[in-house]
Amino acid sequence: MKRSAARLAYLATALFVGSTVGCSDRLIAPPLCHGQETRCGPGGVERCQDGKWQPGPSCATDEQCLNGDCVFEGPVRVVECGNGTLNDGEHCDGDNLAGGTCADYGYAGGKLHCANDCTHDLSGCESTPVNVCGDDVREGTEECDGDDFNGEDCVSFGFLSGALRCDTDCKLDASACVQVVPPTCGDGQRNGNEVCEGTDLGGQSCTSFQYVSGDLTCLPDCTFDESKCVSAPSSTGLLTLFDGADVQVNASVVTPYGHTYVVGTYSASSVTMGGATLVGDPASPVHGFVAKLNAAGTMVWAENIAGVPVDVINQPQKGVYVLTSWGTVIKVFRVFPNGAFATLKANLKGDLSVSAGRLVADANYIYVAGTISSGKLKFAGKTVTATVSDEIFVAAVSHSFTVVPWITLTSAQGDVRGLAVEALSQTMALLANVKGDVVNGTPITSCTSVGGQDLLIARLDIKAGQTPGNGMLKYLKCFGSTGDDIARHLAVSDNGQVYVAGYLAGQPVASGLTLPLTGFSDFIARYDTTTKQIAWSKDMMIYADRIVTSGSGSVYVAGQNYSKSLLTVREFSEADGTKISGRGLVLSGPTRHARVTSLASPNTGQTVVVGNFNGELTGQTTTLQVGKNTGFLWRE
Repeated sequence: MKRSAARLAYLATALFVGSTVGCSDRLIAPPLCHGQETRCGPGGVERCQDGKWQPGPSCATDEQCLNGDCVFEGPVRVVECGNGTLNDGEHCDGDNLAGGTCADYGYAGGKLHCANDCTHDLSGCESTPVNVCGDDVREGTEECDGDDFNGEDCVSFGFLSGALRCDTDCKLDASACVQVVPPTCGDGQRNGNEVCEGTDLGGQSCTSFQYVSGDLTCLPDCTFDESKCVSAPSSTGLLTLFDGADVQVNASVVTPYGHTYVVGTYSASSVTMGGATLVGDPASPVHGFVAKLNAAGTMVWAENIAGVPVDVINQPQKGVYVLTSWGTVIKVFRVFPNGAFATLKANLKGDLSVSAGRLVADANYIYVAGTISSGKLKFAGKTVTATVSDEIFVAAVSHSFTVVPWITLTSAQGDVRGLAVEALSQTMALLANVKGDVVNGTPITSCTSVGGQDLLIARLDIKAGQTPGNGMLKYLKCFGSTGDDIARHLAVSDNGQVYVAGYLAGQPVASGLTLPLTGFSDFIARYDTTTKQIAWSKDMMIYADRIVTSGSGSVYVAGQNYSKSLLTVREFSEADGTKISGRGLVLSGPTRHARVTSLASPNTGQTVVVGNFNGELTGQTTTLQVGKNTGFLWRE
């Protein structure tokens, strides 16, 4: 609509200025219009009647006229065109073009200007294309040229595999791509990406997944139920994931049936994971992977994945999703139980660098949070422009990967460390590291820096299709010390309470949130979403890498102690933070280090910890020893 309004304004200027009626050179013709067009006039909406603009309905007090229609914009603000400041309803003001260019309107080049009514003036844009199709250089409006596909491939277009082509008009041709067959679970036939349907298990059994015996069945969502399979006896539950190779685990998730999905990178030219050997791209210094382990901790499959995977989640009603980031592109993949992938048909793309932070989902949408360095961020037809450098954003996309209802910019400079949906209130909690004051104007929410790097808690309204809702910020809260504090992780309980893990680099500073802590330590805290205050907080003296709630009144924290001698899991009461229990694995060796990337309590009642370590890691009767960083799984 913005583009159409700007073009109409320009055409109107070109047609009307200087036009006269033949009888008198002093009589200026009224504006011309056609059909059922509408526009914004001094009194609100104007409609086209008999080729002339006539007054239409006035907008309500909480509405503004935008592109010929009354839209809800909150409190009415007076638009002051010509003051050099970009106000609501203005496409530009003076030299401030709001980041717009001629290319935004389909022109090949030229100079975009601002008209007197604060709409874009396209008179300086050049409509003659400067690109030459067939010169093997992608330029201008070309989607491709020769072998230059702008980083796209069949997978990025939502296909399973295949070869993308460039046609003679320099348009992308996906006719040779292999389509992902949409599964129709429940029709009595195993098809598409379904691994099973009813009693059709595709020839698989418990022994196919390294169990010793048991009954494999099929779940209603056409995935395997391994809960009745029998594992070989194990007294430690401590496993290496990647045969001692130099592997970095970035994130992992445990499904309700005990399956563990792990994502990360490896730097060697190839790596063996279970029975699979993965070979990396020689042109890339690191290679992304995703792997699946069964409930016994045995590797089922491992596959390469494009980009650097930074997060993986399981949405019980929809499945497993992986978030990757590389350069100017962020991608979301859906991972099927058999190891096949499907990806967003439209990726998040930035003018400069973008980085993915966290991923979360509910039954309605997938939510992506990350950082855009500067410039524009584009996602499935929606474009936003960063208001500050290194700005945190949150975007929503449908599970069909086709609809992007909103992208929210937070005005916060930093990186995202935690993201969770509060199902009861249909809101989202976000935890981030930020620097400087944060002021967001829609609606006006802000928090003041207490010095150095602070922790930020943000809450967004995600009521689908409602106003308020659609990603609107409800409030921002900053807290910390005068030093460079660190946000580590965030969790939300079933009753909507927010739990935060982090590190204070000094004495806590009284602000909108007060932490009764000594400082210079890791901590956990419960943020009360009703009072908007910290209900309780605890010094931890461990690197509190991950925090989760159990659904039964407990909150768990996992990490390495400060002396680097123990990898520990501690249990606290959700109500008041009272410590309930603690247990751990012994770390030893000359270069001992451990980092937790996942902590989960599946419905089996077992606590599952996944992460990276080097040195020696000792369980009940077994010691793992590696000289390089690698992944481990500890299942109690």
